[in-house]
Amino acid sequence: MTKKERNQLIWDRYQEGYSQEEIGKFYNLSQSAVSLIIVKKERNIPEPTQETRGAKAKLSSAQLSELKRVLLNDPVSTIGFSHWNKKSIQALIEKKFGVHYHENYIWKLMKKIGFSSQLPQRKDYRQDQDQVQDFKTNRIPAIKKSDS
Repeated sequence: MTKKERNQLIWDRYQEGYSQEEIGKFYNLSQSAVSLIIVKKERNIPEPTQETRGAKAKLSSAQLSELKRVLLNDPVSTIGFSHWNKKSIQALIEKKFGVHYHENYIWKLMKKIGFSSQLPQRKDYRQDQDQVQDFKTNRIPAIKKSDS
C-alpha cells in the first residue's frame, strides 16, 4: 500500500466516525500523525508526487554530457592546471553554463556523471628523474632475476 492510499484510507475511516487515536492504532501511527493527514485532507492540500520533490536540476542532461566531455579533455589546455579540483570544476560550470553550484556539491555532480574522487600521485621535488629511470630499467629487472 502506498502512502497516498494509506492516507486516503485514514481519511475514509475519519469520515466514518473513527477517532484519530483509533485510526492511529490501526495504522501504527501516532495520533498527531493522523491529525496532520486529516488536516491536509480538510484543506485540500495535494500530496507531493515524485516529480515535485526536491529542487529542479540546474544542468540539463545535455549540459551534463557536455561537462563530462570537457572534463575528459586535457585540463592544462582548458584551465592551465595539471588536474581538475572542486574549485576549478565549479569555475568551469559557472563560466560555461552560467550556473552556480556550492563547492561541496561538486563531488555529487561528478559522481552523477560517472567520475570518482581521485588525487594525482605526489612526487618528491628532490627526486632525480634520471636515477629513478635508471632504477626502473636496470635495478628492478636485476632484482627480479635474482629472486628466482
